[in-house]
Amino acid sequence: TGDEIDFEWVGKSPNEVQTNFYFNNVLDYTKMVPYNVGGNTAAEYHDYTIDWSPEALVWLVDGKVIRTVNRKDTFNPATNTYAYPTSKSRIAFSIWDGGNSGAQGTQEWSGYPTPWGANTMYQMLVDSVQISCGGDATHPPTTPPVTPPVTPPSSVYPTAVPSSPVTPPQKCIPRPKYY
Repeated sequence: TGDEIDFEWVGKSPNEVQTNFYFNNVLDYTKMVPYNVGGNTAAEYHDYTIDWSPEALVWLVDGKVIRTVNRKDTFNPATNTYAYPTSKSRIAFSIWDGGNSGAQGTQEWSGYPTPWGANTMYQMLVDSVQISCGGDATHPPTTPPVTPPVTPPSSVYPTAVPSSPVTPPQKCIPRPKYY
């Protein structure tokens, strides 16, 4: 239904990770918050955690909280809704060429042009993925299956889908390590 919660690594800024979330197919890029990891994210492994509960979204890097969004702070009185992710979701990892996307704003954000050549190779290495979903009597805890990553330089798409809808969200804590 258009909800999304992100950690994004933009190649032109290797020391940075960006956090963002979207609600109901509304692409509001003004909510992106960058964080300086303190090292090159392409050369070191880090622990990235998204703790998604019915009341808050919390992003952590190496166990340190870097951002919190409280559901109560997303209320829009004009529409009488919370602009807070609540729909059934999936976990996805991918590598994509935003610099050559054709959309000017995306090109500026990601770095244009993306340098391509005969021997150019881009890769994303994932050391491990851990997904924990808590629940209640209506939504019991689940441990969704994770598809193993494809060997680089192909895109890496481990995907997990909770077995029950997430409305409001179960507490799901993806803990991937990236290289």
